[in-house]
Amino acid sequence: MVGAVLMLTVGSLVARVVRERLALGTAVPADSARPNVLLLIEDTVRPANLSVYGYSRPTTPELERLAHEGATFDLAFSTSPWTLKSHATMFTGLYPNQLAGDFHRPVRTKAPTLAELFRAGGYATGAFVANLIYMSRETGLSRGFGRYDDYHPTRRQVLRHSWIGHTPIFTELIQARTVGQLVRAGTTFSLKFNDRGFNNRTYERRPAGEIAAAFLKWQGSLGNRPFFAFLNFFDAHEPYRSPPAFGARFALDDNKPVGAYDGAIANIDHEIGRLLDELRRRGVLDNTIVVVTSDHGEQFGEHGLHGHANSLYLPLLQVPLLIRYPPRVPASHRVVEPVTLRDLAATIVDLAGLRPHSTVPGVSLTGRWVAGAGSAPGSEIKAYVEQWTNPDPEWPVRYGPMSSAFDERFHYILRGDGAEELFEYRTDSLELRNLATSAETIPVMARLRALVGGKTAP
Repeated sequence: MVGAVLMLTVGSLVARVVRERLALGTAVPADSARPNVLLLIEDTVRPANLSVYGYSRPTTPELERLAHEGATFDLAFSTSPWTLKSHATMFTGLYPNQLAGDFHRPVRTKAPTLAELFRAGGYATGAFVANLIYMSRETGLSRGFGRYDDYHPTRRQVLRHSWIGHTPIFTELIQARTVGQLVRAGTTFSLKFNDRGFNNRTYERRPAGEIAAAFLKWQGSLGNRPFFAFLNFFDAHEPYRSPPAFGARFALDDNKPVGAYDGAIANIDHEIGRLLDELRRRGVLDNTIVVVTSDHGEQFGEHGLHGHANSLYLPLLQVPLLIRYPPRVPASHRVVEPVTLRDLAATIVDLAGLRPHSTVPGVSLTGRWVAGAGSAPGSEIKAYVEQWTNPDPEWPVRYGPMSSAFDERFHYILRGDGAEELFEYRTDSLELRNLATSAETIPVMARLRALVGGKTAP
């Protein structure tokens, strides 16, 4: 077994190197003057806890600096309150209900991904992923990336992701804590494969600094070749981890989870600042489209809920969005109109000048600042969430799949049992006053209900 694990470890390392070199070798290099793309996703980060959005604690000084150099979107909304479907939307421009896959099955679509489009355009494509629950290569999000840096093939990783690692005898042996448990594991010998789903496998958590360093090492090896890079930072996902210096600085005695969350956000912000400074030093930052956003937010007691993926309330759907690219994005520009991350893929393709635009659904957000475009209409702002297996009885999603829609003023939610909610989210950010039964909002309800098809997402 030890020999087999060692061979698998070496083999996986060699395979990854060969795969990446083949991807680069078969692609026609793009013009080195073409802009790079750097997509930075702060997993599970909501604007309410970012000082760049007015939060009272100084959690994001680096994003504040970035905001002075580009555009900041005050009301950006995710299409899903959980990782896999939200990322898939950002990569393809498709809404979650247009994508196959769920909490136990990988995402599938015939639509091209951003990475595939940029690789076809001669770009080096790299992803550096910390969230290995719903972002590993098994989830279907690795398409088009020459380098997909997720699992590090240690002996433990290779063994736990191999066939033997999914057999009852192995799982019982490693979980045994007493002599009796060891004996029982040995006497109930079974090698039947037990696939528990891609998101239930083990992994070592990777901090933001490690993700940034891996990207910078890769970028430094590319020479003058333009790159499309995606980084996923996982520190602000429960259990909200950060180095002691950040954890102590933002600790809250009366609300420890929020204090830990703020510390994790501040640590990610610090690493993003260091990363951008290094790209500036290398002379590539001003020719790089930098996008900072999140896949979804987090709940800390709003509506009696915690975590995410269990509802479609504002704390889960509103996300930060900042874009920096001096040639085409104005400095210190604030976009106050609501937008959807569904339009992010089209925006990146537009800014990069990648053709043809028609391959990417959605509407470029550049119309929000181009002279003469006015308040260019974007895509419909909609969100969906599937039902969990064995959901908590307190979760709204327990009734079945849910859907949601926004306009300039109202937020509509349709629950799986047909119950409806309507909130005036600009003046009622905590969404405490349900206007669904008000006679005055009947036309609004009908219009937003029609946006989601009058039923929950399939």
